[in-house]
Amino acid sequence: MSRDFLPAGRFITIFNYMSDTNLTHPCSPLEAFPYRVIITRWFFVAAEIGLATYMAFLFKFQLGFFFMIYAMVCGFVLLPLLRCVRCYYYGKRCNFGWGVMVGKLFSRAQGDSFYSVYGYSMLFWPLRIVPIGVGLLKILDGIMGGFEFVPQGLFGIYIIVIFLHRRFYRSRACRRCHQQAVCPVYDIAVMRSDFES
Repeated sequence: MSRDFLPAGRFITIFNYMSDTNLTHPCSPLEAFPYRVIITRWFFVAAEIGLATYMAFLFKFQLGFFFMIYAMVCGFVLLPLLRCVRCYYYGKRCNFGWGVMVGKLFSRAQGDSFYSVYGYSMLFWPLRIVPIGVGLLKILDGIMGGFEFVPQGLFGIYIIVIFLHRRFYRSRACRRCHQQAVCPVYDIAVMRSDFES
């Protein structure tokens, strides 16, 4: 039987498709990303934010509510203002699909490089710190009182979603992006070399 018919074989095929080793193969940048990349990224982000918000709500209703509001502010205001208005894909179909929308709603930043405000990315950190912190607290609760699918199992799924999302965008988006040479997500040395010069 072909390995394509086995679940493990399909997983290995998907994992190889998303492998970081694909980054070493040169690819010409895309002017507009295909919808399959955009939709896949939306799926990963929806799963990640959905699980993170649910875990925050499990911990405390008020935390979940504020986390949900903050995630929306990050996605619809901070991300466009900090990155999208400085991006090559401003007004174009980027790997997340935000470029076209941002081009209609926000003015393009003039004179700033893509990574000039990258330090402000720490504003996005609570989107990971909060659910990981809550998840670790729930793991400690599980050690004391026994593990359950909710919340410890969901925390495990959340970590897997983060890992798979990163593998996907590094292999399918980063290597075809015009911003590669100046993007700290692709290469953190971009920021170091700028500070040294």
